[in-house]
Amino acid sequence: MNGSVLNPFPTSVDAYSHLPYLYPLAEPPASVVKIPVAGPAPFTTLAVIRTRVHLVPVMRFADGVTKRDTLQVATGLFLDGFDPARPEHRQVVHSSSGTLRMMQISAEVDVFTDDNTDFTIAIDSIAAASTVSDQGQWVLTFDVATAFVQTWATAAAEISSWVLCVEGAPPAGPGSGGAVDPVPVATQLRAAESRQNALAAFLAAGKVRNALFLLPETLAAYRQYAGLPSADVMRAASNLTALSAQLATADQLGPAVDTQSAEVDIVAGHTPSAGQTTLFGLALAEGRHSLFTRLVNAGRVADALPLVPAAIADYRRYATLPDADVMRAAADLTTLSGQAATLGQLDTAVDVQRAEVDMLTTFASPATLFGLALAEGRHSLVTRLVAAGRVDEARSQAPETIADYQRYAALPGADVSRARGDLLQLSGQLARIGDDAGARAAAAAAAGLVGLTIRIDTGQLTYPKFLIPGITPAEVDGSTPAVLSLAPGTYGFQQMSGVISDLRFTVRDDGTLDYDPRFDAYAGGRGTTTLIVRGVPVTVDTSALSHGLLPMILGGTALDPGVHDLRLVPAAGHRFQPASGIVADFTMDVTSDGTVETDPRFAGFAHTDGARLTITGYPITLDFAALSHGLLPMLLGWAGPSLPPGVHELSIIPGEHYRFQPASGVVADFDISVSPAGDLTIDTRFDGFARVSARTVTIPGYVVTIDSAAVSFFLTPILLDFAGGTLAPGLNDLTLIPTAIGAYAFRSSADILDPLLALDTGGALTLAQFPDGVTARRRTE
Repeated sequence: MNGSVLNPFPTSVDAYSHLPYLYPLAEPPASVVKIPVAGPAPFTTLAVIRTRVHLVPVMRFADGVTKRDTLQVATGLFLDGFDPARPEHRQVVHSSSGTLRMMQISAEVDVFTDDNTDFTIAIDSIAAASTVSDQGQWVLTFDVATAFVQTWATAAAEISSWVLCVEGAPPAGPGSGGAVDPVPVATQLRAAESRQNALAAFLAAGKVRNALFLLPETLAAYRQYAGLPSADVMRAASNLTALSAQLATADQLGPAVDTQSAEVDIVAGHTPSAGQTTLFGLALAEGRHSLFTRLVNAGRVADALPLVPAAIADYRRYATLPDADVMRAAADLTTLSGQAATLGQLDTAVDVQRAEVDMLTTFASPATLFGLALAEGRHSLVTRLVAAGRVDEARSQAPETIADYQRYAALPGADVSRARGDLLQLSGQLARIGDDAGARAAAAAAAGLVGLTIRIDTGQLTYPKFLIPGITPAEVDGSTPAVLSLAPGTYGFQQMSGVISDLRFTVRDDGTLDYDPRFDAYAGGRGTTTLIVRGVPVTVDTSALSHGLLPMILGGTALDPGVHDLRLVPAAGHRFQPASGIVADFTMDVTSDGTVETDPRFAGFAHTDGARLTITGYPITLDFAALSHGLLPMLLGWAGPSLPPGVHELSIIPGEHYRFQPASGVVADFDISVSPAGDLTIDTRFDGFARVSARTVTIPGYVVTIDSAAVSFFLTPILLDFAGGTLAPGLNDLTLIPTAIGAYAFRSSADILDPLLALDTGGALTLAQFPDGVTARRRTE
């Protein structure tokens, strides 16, 4: 006989490897069919659901003893509009039957020629009583019996159920006006976004299989939500577009296609209100364009190409809508034309490029930006026609293309040098296809667009990058004198979005420079061809702040708390960012004589003295001693570690929506705002777990009970500054802040997927990958 002895305590992976059929470890989502019914009261829905479940949750080496277990399975049935406070929503009547759908039994250990063995696999009963979780998920209970003799074994079953349940809001009473109850809409959106957050967390952790397991139900949840009255369909579409991009980044190209397809279906199937037609028009056009891109990247070119005519039609319709961003649509079409050309679909590339030219000709105003787009768009059409072998059509476009460039070059602020270069390129293209007359005409037009060479030296500035409004299409770095071709005229100087500095300069007909004498303090080069922009010295003292500041200026870099000597070009409206996505409620003006000025309403946290600005901010107290975890302020230049549970003081500049992290990869659904007057506020959404008094915010959080009494393994919460160690089997309380991005994770001493827990601002829990025998609930007493 074979005398080998196997480890009686294997991991599930060890056991899995001994089974003859390596079945999928993750079950597909349950199929659910819902049928509206009119009773018996109070029931409104008849649901039909098939649920797959493992009868032996962890594969084991069995000893021949019959094991009887009572198992619970959270089915795929979620009740729409579920309200935990309404008792009728927990009333469920069901008729269920179970069938074995898979069993795995290895050969007996000590038998080397005979694979026969005795075993028992049975579903003894399915309980008539069932429950509905606080998230509206139907939970079924059943009894099983299993017995095996010296074998590795596992088993699974499929339970088919007919379920009578209550969904939706109660009937509208007298005087209600038939208003739509917002609870189902909010609940369904929370369900969809919670699944997406868990899916994103899995992708970030490299657990692609787990993420893909959640994808079908995530897409189904968004589709269901988008069909509800008053649903924010644009939010759902935006979320799906972002999810498709995440999947594509993770090299999951097929799932990225499915997700983008769901976005297109949702937007195309929605009838927007009158005020949203333009927004939805762009979303549909760009959504279909993105689906084309996803299909191409997935190698499904044959499926992608039929989308092109529809995308062109979508963009054309969008361009006719009020306040449409025609330039954006035109740029998108240029991209789509290039994609088609890369695929070798040259005639399709022509069709797309022609659509862009038609759009700009029909809808664009004669502004400088549109003039260049039209000229270069028609030039690209010439290029596409030549590539497609349609030379005669390319020649016919040449005269109008030349005229477009000439009209553009005559507009104020036109980039004459760029137009000249484009015309010379067009001349070469026309010569290569034998259109000598067209080539000469393009060359002559280029010769007629003569600019003057001017150098701009900003090397003495702290931030040397700049724009010449209406001239330079991208930022220019003048740390080494930048060479520009400028026609005679007067020009501005810009370093901040939406803000033109005081400096103006003129290019004379002879190519030399001039400017007003009031700029002599910080500019030089009058009478030469080089403009020297020296700026004025300014000192910014942020030593008292708990965070850095990022000047919102081209090439700006974060200033850590401290004293900083800068050289800036005088301008009004210098702004700063104290954190990603936050613009401080504060501006600084720098005058031509180098004086720093601020509005009197900022006097409570900032003051000036000549060329010096001191920003002290406001002291804010955070009291989160009740939480089980620390908080990491999401601030620029934050030099400290996370703040452990306790009372802490921060000095911050006024701004809205300062955020915090309670765990790695998790952003809390909580933020604070500080006004220029020093008022500390929080959104009313946070009233259930936080409160403000003067400049102190207290965060009691929500108490969540983890019930692991039915299992033998330990759980470790992955929280910042968690001092509680591992959670032994039993009842364990954690006090947590709600989550907006990501979910709380737990490490297990067993070989199982990491359980994930998300908590919304109302205290509702969303669980993913929780093993059998482990539950979580919010303590409300």
